[in-house]
Amino acid sequence: MQDALTDVNVSIVGVYGMGGIGKTTLVKEFARQASEEKLFDHVVFSEVSQTPDIKKIHGEIAEKLGLEFSEEAESRRASRLYERLKKEKMILVILDNIWKYLDLETVGIPFGDDHRGCKLLLTARDRNVLLSMGSENNFLTGVKICHYAEVKKKNQHVKLPAVISATSEDPRQQQLPA
Repeated sequence: MQDALTDVNVSIVGVYGMGGIGKTTLVKEFARQASEEKLFDHVVFSEVSQTPDIKKIHGEIAEKLGLEFSEEAESRRASRLYERLKKEKMILVILDNIWKYLDLETVGIPFGDDHRGCKLLLTARDRNVLLSMGSENNFLTGVKICHYAEVKKKNQHVKLPAVISATSEDPRQQQLPA
């Protein structure tokens, strides 16, 4: 996932899998590590949910950037957020728990050629949602069931079912640790 998000040619990366499997935990841990390692100037997080509240999304992102909105018009807030995000050289925007297509322009998030330094990390249950939003690399998060002998051989003290893992759809990429 880190390779995809630091690739200059990739602007949107997705993580998908069934509910409760650990998508949010995975991206929050990645965000923590990315901040620690200073991979981005800023890392911002917003939960989208089943019924997206654009004003709430604006507020969560703006708060992390020190941006205050006095206007109520959604389009004006989106425009100000867009301009503020464009000022960042490298920023990671995490949009968690997306249930359906979310128009990034309506939210005010630059991506792709509009701002190569703005990387998006999206989570959804459905891979098609990520694809509809232009996600270029998608990672499936799921439970990897290990045979007891395999776990014991690795000298791990884990009760089955075992390990949460993320895997890329690209078979050339190896499994990522959770």
